[in-house]
Amino acid sequence: MKSILCFIALALCAGGKVFSQNPDSSRYIEAIYMKSTSPDFEKLQREVWKPINKQLIADGKRSGWYFYKVKYPQGIKAEYEYVVVSACKDWSLLTPSANDIVTAIKKANLDQTLESIIKTTAERRTLVWTQLFRMQGLAVGHETKPSKFLIANEVKTVAGQESEYVKMEQAYFKPFHTARAAEGIMNNWGLYKREMPYGEKFASDYVTFNGYATWEDITKQNPPTAWKTAHGNLNFNEVHEKILSKRQTVNVECWELLDYAVK
Repeated sequence: MKSILCFIALALCAGGKVFSQNPDSSRYIEAIYMKSTSPDFEKLQREVWKPINKQLIADGKRSGWYFYKVKYPQGIKAEYEYVVVSACKDWSLLTPSANDIVTAIKKANLDQTLESIIKTTAERRTLVWTQLFRMQGLAVGHETKPSKFLIANEVKTVAGQESEYVKMEQAYFKPFHTARAAEGIMNNWGLYKREMPYGEKFASDYVTFNGYATWEDITKQNPPTAWKTAHGNLNFNEVHEKILSKRQTVNVECWELLDYAVK
């Protein structure tokens, strides 16, 4: 049963985003990275895992579920094609019990057993890996639905500079992105620390998510008013150069939202 529960937790999240915002105000987000092994993979997520997660959200076991396709990179060199993000407000909600999921299946009126869903899920995707992140800062505009596109920026902090890096993101760039969102340049921004796995052997320790409503919004130029609104006459270039000395960008990806469930 222990191994089954472990699989359930992974499969749930992999059937498994922020959001009346993107990533949302939940303290934790669990990201599952997958490769499809079946043309019916997306259908499985939408027709089986979305209803299950929607019910878990209604039952207070989740706060959001988001299904993304990786727009860039793609191809045979790409490690994964899809990312499913589950948002949870508390640590205790990260691993739902088998009973929680069985109850959700019944309430969602799915004519399937938990065992058959697990088997089908295993047949239609390869699980690449799972990461757990904890929110460090959030800037959100007046969204009516989750962002269609996310730019995920993975960074590695310079040794001894992690605390200073986080302070700069929170003090300078959170207000800046809040102003950008207010002007309609972007929908949201979030700073997340990787909780697990974590350590020196990993290429990154933080990720920021920039959310946009349309593809065209991604390349919009920042109006000078956004930085001025946030910080007056403070020199942007000096602040930007300083934060670049605290961390290195190791990977940037673009994710497209295919489906989601929120309360």
